[in-house]
Amino acid sequence: MKSHRPVRAVTAVLLGVSLLLTGCSDADRAAGSGTRPDATSSSSASSASAVQVDAEREAYLASAPQPFNPAAYDHADLIGALDVQYRGDRSSASAQASDAQYAAFFGGEYDPPAPGYRHVVRLVAFEDPVDAVRLLEQGAALDDITGPDELVVALHNVLDIDGAIELNGEVFEGRVGGAAGAMEVGDVATIWTPDPNYPDLVNRYDYEVVAAADGGGYAAVDSETGAEEYIYAQSPAEDVKQLTIYTCWPPNQLEQRMVFRLDLVSSSIQEGVVRAIDG
Repeated sequence: MKSHRPVRAVTAVLLGVSLLLTGCSDADRAAGSGTRPDATSSSSASSASAVQVDAEREAYLASAPQPFNPAAYDHADLIGALDVQYRGDRSSASAQASDAQYAAFFGGEYDPPAPGYRHVVRLVAFEDPVDAVRLLEQGAALDDITGPDELVVALHNVLDIDGAIELNGEVFEGRVGGAAGAMEVGDVATIWTPDPNYPDLVNRYDYEVVAAADGGGYAAVDSETGAEEYIYAQSPAEDVKQLTIYTCWPPNQLEQRMVFRLDLVSSSIQEGVVRAIDG
């Protein structure tokens, strides 16, 4: 992994004072001059330091994480997890059309995601196209040559993911890359990353699906004519942090790319953990 911003060191310092009492007169001792600190004063100093550390951690938790930066990662680095949260009722025309395509591909053995369903896979950094297939078999791949305002994530469409991810105490494994179902407008995709300063904290970046030009949840773009330009389009405004997620379309075919646009709606630092399991 490339160097992150410097880690903030939170250090508790315990001050101890030792006085040599030899040569003190009885009068000095009676007046309290040269008195050795007792266990109570040391304990108070330690407690004060602990309180300060706790206060700094709470302030850190209440702050916003640094903007997510793909350039901080090398090819094949584990970034964290991609967590897709389905909120819609699948009544939109775009959701029904994609659900029908998946049902046809799977021979009718397909259950569209119900509201509240979460689809969580590993998120790794991607730069070398030669290694694309291997990385996509592990989960989602984020192109690390893009900027913080125009993130691009790729997903396999129907392949099983090889490898599990632990996210905040839950283990997710054996998921299919993109075939959990097409997202609808209002669905959310969250990028989770380990916090660079505290091992027991995570950074959370929530992105919400915005409508495509036709009002649906995605655009189906021809793979040979304009897909790359569409996928890597610039953010529409300086204050819009854009995430693009794409997969092959129709299922298990390369004719088109199903492309979702999402905008950052919130970010936070939370207690938790995100780590790969089984390599």
